[in-house]
Amino acid sequence: MKFTPSLLVLALFAGFAPAQDARPEMGNPTTTEVTTQAGEVTPDVDPLRSWTPAQRQAHAEELINKPLSVNGVTITPARLRQALVLRHGRLQLDSRRLDLMIEAELEARRTRGEEVVSVEPNDEEIDAAVQTVIDSVRAQYPDLDVNDVLASNNLSAESLRRQMVQTKRFDKVFLPSDRDWPAVTTEALSATMAPEMIAQIKETLSASQEAAGGAQMWGQMVRQMIVQNLLKNSVVETPVDGLPETVAQRVNGRDTLVAEVWGEVRPLVHPEDVRRIRQFLARMEAARQDLFAKGAWLTDEEFQAVYDEEASVGAGGPFNIDMVVLTMKRFPDMNSYKAVLRGERSYEKMIKDQITEEELNNWVGRAGRLLGLGEVTTEIIHIATYDHTVGAWHDNGWAAAQERANQVVEQLVESEGADWDQLLEENSDFYDPPIPASAAQQPGQQLKNKGRFGSIHRNLLMQMLGESEYTVFVDGYSIADEVYYHQNVGSIDGPFKGKFGYYITRVDGRSGAKKPITLADENMRSMVMEDYVMQHFVVYAQEMLEQAEVVGL
Repeated sequence: MKFTPSLLVLALFAGFAPAQDARPEMGNPTTTEVTTQAGEVTPDVDPLRSWTPAQRQAHAEELINKPLSVNGVTITPARLRQALVLRHGRLQLDSRRLDLMIEAELEARRTRGEEVVSVEPNDEEIDAAVQTVIDSVRAQYPDLDVNDVLASNNLSAESLRRQMVQTKRFDKVFLPSDRDWPAVTTEALSATMAPEMIAQIKETLSASQEAAGGAQMWGQMVRQMIVQNLLKNSVVETPVDGLPETVAQRVNGRDTLVAEVWGEVRPLVHPEDVRRIRQFLARMEAARQDLFAKGAWLTDEEFQAVYDEEASVGAGGPFNIDMVVLTMKRFPDMNSYKAVLRGERSYEKMIKDQITEEELNNWVGRAGRLLGLGEVTTEIIHIATYDHTVGAWHDNGWAAAQERANQVVEQLVESEGADWDQLLEENSDFYDPPIPASAAQQPGQQLKNKGRFGSIHRNLLMQMLGESEYTVFVDGYSIADEVYYHQNVGSIDGPFKGKFGYYITRVDGRSGAKKPITLADENMRSMVMEDYVMQHFVVYAQEMLEQAEVVGL
């Protein structure tokens, strides 16, 4: 239910998997038993929405403070809060990062002896800007409550107002309508625009700022270009760079403390979020310990070189590393991406002698369907533990979803699959957000259609199931991979436990590659190599976690 324009790009080669006859022994998706486990609450006793906000926060805090250790190494509550802030406080951290950049620009002007006027907006300006957004939401989604739309974007009336204050401050500093634009602005735009184009945009923005608070398409584009330029000239550190547990980020030497942000993030955190963070940190710690013991864990200097090389691809353009990681690869935050990348490259260092030409030739045969754009024809029934309409977990939703999923499976067994269409229509919780009133459906736009996917590529199927490289690492398996590569054509399987609930899968067909794949193509070779390392690293991390002495999972 996003009301802000966003670029949702399918990463065609983001984390592909091998075909079934030559793959590492990855964990299979967890299937449920027919009966509810002892001690679990059935849905007719405990409604999905059974906790008050205070109770939900109390449950989350209890899980945060629950002891967690891997081979005697403690993962502290402070580290968990730090990870949760990074995961669920991206808006808050981005806001503080921008505040630091605004203050740095003002400080630089004072140092140069320039006059610095007040950039604080008045209440009337902010009221008008907030009302413009609210009017836009109502026009785009006339049948929805404004607060629900804001909530689905992790916003409240209060946080929306804070964003408007920051936008106004940003414009007064970098896009003033009453004087020349500063050098940092023209520098950012000059990289891709001619001087006459910049002058035309300035004239357009000056008019729009007076008419509608600057909330125009050109304003959004120009702000993004300025921010990218500021970031390019900034040093932004995250915890994986060695920050203490009390620090969420460091921008040009200035810290944003976890405690500063936790108050805003805490209401957004559900116990299920804490559970997944604990699983991620424990799995990563188990892998790190073994890699370090074997002398393969990259030093800070080695990893910085690796990351700098990754970040140099697309730097300064729309496909910069943040966009690729957060939008295309769909990692929840840059810190988790850095952590997984460091683990993968350390693992690659450890197994370098294993990756022979013969091994890669065997692997390219398995990756051929994916790189060659093969598809699977499938329908999937999704029994959700997550309310996709508002973007929030159901309280005690796993027990209720498990019970529903088992009931659907029992009916499928009794009807020998003949009731599939009816059961999918009545039970599947796949959700397509409403299309804004001003935007017609785009040609070729992929809808979930309650799980009637038809012929679909593996990476798009992963996206439909809420999976990504990150979720595959956390869970150790992919339901999309099971469907795309392994499930027999003509079969129904499940229920499988996935990120957002349980999934019952049916495979109706499977097509081969549409084009040949060869290691002689250097780009293909690089992608095959990357996938080989990633898939084996997932299996390795799972094995290390299983072998470790873990307390608290």
